[in-house]
Order: sequence, then structure tokens, then C-alpha cells
Amino acid sequence: MALQASVYEHLKLANLSVFFESANQALSAQQLKSISRALEDLRD
Repeated sequence: MALQASVYEHLKLANLSVFFESANQALSAQQLKSISRALEDLRD
């Protein structure tokens, strides 16, 4: 879902900041946190 949200933002179809904030708080697995950080870097 996070990858799809990132694509939507890059296509300027939506601002999904709230989604990313909520998803990041819910993650517990280190690998998922790493992927989330990578996607966050793409958003900047």
C-alpha cells in the first residue's frame, strides 16, 4: 500500500502525508521500517 501511495503522490493524484504518518507508527518489523524510510526519502 505504501508503494502505491508513493506512486499516487508522484503522479500528483493525492497528498498522502497522513497515510504515511499513520503507517510509520504502526510498523514494528525492522525491514518494513527500512522500506518505509526509503519511500519517505523518495517523497522529498
